[in-house]
Amino acid sequence: MAASRIVIQHVSSAKANQIEQFPLDAFTELTIGRDPTSTILFDASRDDSVSRRHAVIRVVSGEQLSFKIADLGSRNGTRINGEAIAGETELLPGDTVELGTGGPRFVFDVQPRPANLVARTRVLPKVMNETKILSTAEIEAAAKAATTSTITPINPTTPDMPKSGVGRATVIGMLAEQRTQTNRSWMYVLAGVLVLVAVGGGYLYYDGKLKAEAAAVAMNEQQRQLAAQREAARRAQAESAAAIEKAQRESQAALEKAQQESASSIQKAVGMAPQEIVRRWGNSTVLIEASWRLYHQGSGKPVYQKMITQPDRTRLPAYILLANGAIVRWLTTEDENQTNRVIGLDATGTGFVISSTGFVLTNKHVVAGWTTTVYNQQQRARGEDMKGVLYDIQQRQGPRYFSPAESLELFSWTPSKAAVLFQGNQPVPVPEERSRFEGRVDRLQVKFPGSHTPVDARFIRASLHADVAEIKIDSGQELTPVELSSGAISPVGEAVTVMGYPSFSNKTFALIRSNEGINASATLENIPEPTVTAGNIARMGDGRSVGDTTGQSGGGAIATYGSMGELYQLTVPSGAGNSGGPVFDREGKVIGIFSAGLPGRETTTFAVPIKFGIELFKLQRASE
Repeated sequence: MAASRIVIQHVSSAKANQIEQFPLDAFTELTIGRDPTSTILFDASRDDSVSRRHAVIRVVSGEQLSFKIADLGSRNGTRINGEAIAGETELLPGDTVELGTGGPRFVFDVQPRPANLVARTRVLPKVMNETKILSTAEIEAAAKAATTSTITPINPTTPDMPKSGVGRATVIGMLAEQRTQTNRSWMYVLAGVLVLVAVGGGYLYYDGKLKAEAAAVAMNEQQRQLAAQREAARRAQAESAAAIEKAQRESQAALEKAQQESASSIQKAVGMAPQEIVRRWGNSTVLIEASWRLYHQGSGKPVYQKMITQPDRTRLPAYILLANGAIVRWLTTEDENQTNRVIGLDATGTGFVISSTGFVLTNKHVVAGWTTTVYNQQQRARGEDMKGVLYDIQQRQGPRYFSPAESLELFSWTPSKAAVLFQGNQPVPVPEERSRFEGRVDRLQVKFPGSHTPVDARFIRASLHADVAEIKIDSGQELTPVELSSGAISPVGEAVTVMGYPSFSNKTFALIRSNEGINASATLENIPEPTVTAGNIARMGDGRSVGDTTGQSGGGAIATYGSMGELYQLTVPSGAGNSGGPVFDREGKVIGIFSAGLPGRETTTFAVPIKFGIELFKLQRASE
């Protein structure tokens, strides 16, 4: 597991967009300020809101690791996440430290982050729901029972009739009574007949109704069965059509797959044409413009090359012959009325997008030139270091003219390495015999093809093994990354295609007119379009262990190394500005990062294998 380290990501100040890392086991506290002895050092002139000894971060050891921060009586105070601190305060990963209101800010973190260190929890306001209680009124209902009435029947009695004799009137009454009884009997018979007719008619009606309902049910059942048969036929027809359509789709898919496999086989054998590579990945290849300067870590001051003014008003670089015979540059932190030369470079190169979130790979010598020998190469290419003045530190002889090309040490000088720092007016070392220098990116911008708008980027890290660096841009849209190979070394003879922005290519400019009132102006902006060149892998530079080549049993492996390290040697013509561009194989995958060319031989160029780029942005090893 990687060792823990404290990570300081500067958000604002002269060190904005820079990341500092400190091994956790090497520090018990980190001091903050402009004092040269401070661990986290700020610029003495540009970060004037920071006190010389502003604050301190202390590592609290114990069963669980923790951190504290305290203000050291600074003039402007210290704030954590916008809140001023009075005494020693707990510091958690993700906290933003602000040195004075509106002063420099940086984010504190620990990587890998211990399990007990968790970022602060955002507190949400509590919301209570109120409950409204309603009372229930008693409802009373009363009903009175209805009164019932009783009907009393009346039973009349018939009085006794006096007896009388039977006369004519009596006989006539008897006959009338007989006719009345006869008529009443016929009425009873007729009523019975009508009842029989009604009963018979009702039976017939009910029987007919039952038969009609049964017939309706039977008809409905027939209609249901007919509908079911029609639905079954429709489903069978649909299933048959679906089966036919599925068979057609499968047949078409099989045909398309066969065609794709055939096309893929043909493409794999023939290779992807450069036109197709440009169509797919042209928008992922970006133009990079960068500038950096060298600073002395102890004082935070810029480092200069001592220059000697000649009688003809020309100025030559000064060098010093040390007592051990080594020749070094006369480096100083004094500009002597702007007569000395700044150690720094402006660079233009190429990069390519490797993630949709804005990570870009390029060359280390494009964006972090202080870690390479590119400064020497640029000076010699411009003829500025072809002649110099050499001083003897022991003053055994006076200053004499000197050709820096005679010294291998000067040729391989890397600005970021430790070197001797001298006074400005005489070749006398400063009290600190050897000093550490650091490069700072003053400007880092990216332009996409077809756009004149530059996008600010920040330097992330550089490889220790190869000419590879990683930068990051913040894009409002999701970017299209290139497709990287597995990292395996491609064979010699492989066809390759390179995209980039070499200086010799034709350029397109846009005239941009500003409509800012009194500040109206017109400027020319370069609209980048990548240049495409093709060739082959001519050779693979050595740098890998190979088997026993002595021809004798028991012999050990022989490690062979190329003159330029483990690099692809290409037959791709290119020039300055193409550095950092992607190198594609026949499948359209990036196998390398274009790096350099030989002076005077534009058809002999070199590229770094992409495995070094993959190692750079994949920091965590795979879990077992």
